[in-house]
Amino acid sequence: MFFRTDVKVGCCGFACTPEAYFQALPAVEIQQTFYRLPRPETVAKWRAQAPDGFYFSLKAWQLITHDPSCPSFRFLDEGYLPQALDRCGGFRVTDEVLAAWQALRELAGLLHARAILFQSPPSFDPTTEHILRMDEFFHTIDRGRFFLAWAPPEGWPHKLIAEVCRRNRLVHCADPLAEPVLSRGPIYYRLQGVTGYRHRYSDEELRQLRGFCRRKQGVVFFNTIHMQEDACRFAALLAGRT
Repeated sequence: MFFRTDVKVGCCGFACTPEAYFQALPAVEIQQTFYRLPRPETVAKWRAQAPDGFYFSLKAWQLITHDPSCPSFRFLDEGYLPQALDRCGGFRVTDEVLAAWQALRELAGLLHARAILFQSPPSFDPTTEHILRMDEFFHTIDRGRFFLAWAPPEGWPHKLIAEVCRRNRLVHCADPLAEPVLSRGPIYYRLQGVTGYRHRYSDEELRQLRGFCRRKQGVVFFNTIHMQEDACRFAALLAGRT
């Protein structure tokens, strides 16, 4: 049966050395950029090692999406003063957040990245203030040609997620095996494990996922302990090798 799709498959983070990873899969979601931005020379090395057409996505820096009270801020070593940190996170349109976006955008350009994922923390609840912050942020930044995706936390109403994505030209990042995908157009599927981080996807689950990818463009990233194995199996399934 003919199956048409333009979907790249990869993992959330390098599941092995970058050199080996580039030989195994056609896409990766860089996790390091959430905690601290890598050095430009590191990014240039990844770009040089990757084959032509390799699909890079970056996870947005926590200075843009997360409040300083989040535990992940203990990994921040960029020299920000406490009073500056108070102006970070939650899509606030401040000098600090806009500078963080510009630094991330520059690295994405060096990497020739295609997508950037904004993942909101559980504390980012569906208040009017948070919605207005997102609107202002995404209408202020220079987004270039990047494919921007948003992963909302649990508790946001489906209708509101769809509206925020539509208004701000965002792709709803979701796991289609667990929840509805609430944006149209390109896909950004993120597989977190049906039963948790140790989940190993069955052949039937991967076939079901393949159905969600029919006639789609975008990316599918696995984020479990078995992510590289499952991503390779799924890439083979999409290519008709299994």
